[in-house]
Amino acid sequence: MISAIFILNGIGNVIISRVFREDVKYSVIEIFHTKIINVNPQDLKNPILTLGSTTFLYIKKGDIYYVAVTRNNSDASVILQYLNRLINMLKSLISVTTNHIVNDTELMDNFLLIYEILDLTIDQGFVRQIDESLIMSKIYSPITKSMDSDKKLNISSDLKIIKKDISLIEPLDTNILVEKYDKNVILLLLNEYLYVSDKKAKILGEVISVSTVPSGLTIDFQFNTPVTDYSSIELKSLNIAPIESLIKPSSKITNKFNLSSRISTSVQPILNYSAELLFDDLPIIILGSYKQIANNKFELQITLELRFSSDIFAKDIKVNIPIPKNVLKIIDVYDACAENIGRNEEISQSDEYLVWSLKSISGTKKLKLNKIIYTDSSTLKLSDWISTRRNVQVIFDIPKYSLTKYHINSFNVEKEFDNIATRLIQFHTLSHSTYEFYV
Repeated sequence: MISAIFILNGIGNVIISRVFREDVKYSVIEIFHTKIINVNPQDLKNPILTLGSTTFLYIKKGDIYYVAVTRNNSDASVILQYLNRLINMLKSLISVTTNHIVNDTELMDNFLLIYEILDLTIDQGFVRQIDESLIMSKIYSPITKSMDSDKKLNISSDLKIIKKDISLIEPLDTNILVEKYDKNVILLLLNEYLYVSDKKAKILGEVISVSTVPSGLTIDFQFNTPVTDYSSIELKSLNIAPIESLIKPSSKITNKFNLSSRISTSVQPILNYSAELLFDDLPIIILGSYKQIANNKFELQITLELRFSSDIFAKDIKVNIPIPKNVLKIIDVYDACAENIGRNEEISQSDEYLVWSLKSISGTKKLKLNKIIYTDSSTLKLSDWISTRRNVQVIFDIPKYSLTKYHINSFNVEKEFDNIATRLIQFHTLSHSTYEFYV
């Protein structure tokens, strides 16, 4: 019986961690770090380390440690066989060549996939003997193959530029937008909506003008879409509203679009675009699990991973976590390692969701939610509900942030408005109405 699985890099940093049973805590891996990683490799000849009632079984491949922890009198051969099976499965899925050894970067690029494999192959600590082809058919997460640096994604040479009437990507309250600003203000607003569903992640972006200038005017600006050979953002299409001119210089390093547009309404879309990205580039990730404990209760574990930098703040984050309609009670599970965010956090309950709300929070954090949820077993077969539950949905707004790094440095207006019009530029990265994860 396996109590926990950890995957560490060569210096002992935890890449993947999954605790299956309550007899160990996440901090147990610190013992392994002290007793194994800090020891001269020549002194390590046994893949099994037992300290008191806790046993560590590990396999090292390249610079990666694959570690299983158990506190029971388990069959070591079965656990080591499972670790080998896991290593071979990850290699077959991620590697592009047979002699390639998976490294820490490739594991981090595929962390959703790895958590899903762990949950499919281990049930409450018991190893499931499931055929690998069946496991492959049940995998939901995207797979990022290992690749050389010269094979990384960049802007497509087949970019489609279409001139047509366009509309707002997501509904906005135009009255509120206009009322926020004084008279004679012209604002260019670049919004990027992130769409995540199934195995797809994409960006739907737009540039909108907001004007409180009483008459129409013409603006000129440069929409810059910088890209390098190492970019993982791929611009797929660009739709432009009727404009007076468009000049797209041919450059392998950067795409700059010079635009001139007539602004005649208070809120007017100017252009929109779509781009593809890797899951690893998403600013907010949801991980977790629903684990049935009895016919009337299950444990809910949710991790909210904020992957943007610590000097950036997201606001109005809301995580909608599906729960059954017939919930009787919800009990908190204390986690000593969980970060305390105090009054910035609120948990509420509706008929079908547990809603986790945060007003404002900076990046580079992992926040955890752990609950035991009791249901009415007389009106619900819990196992059926868990297997057919909805995805976890995330809503957020990250001001002053563009995930693609697409930007507008400045813009010009007609001479007659040059001295009276206040010019502003804002950036937002927001969740699309579909930004959801299966946990």
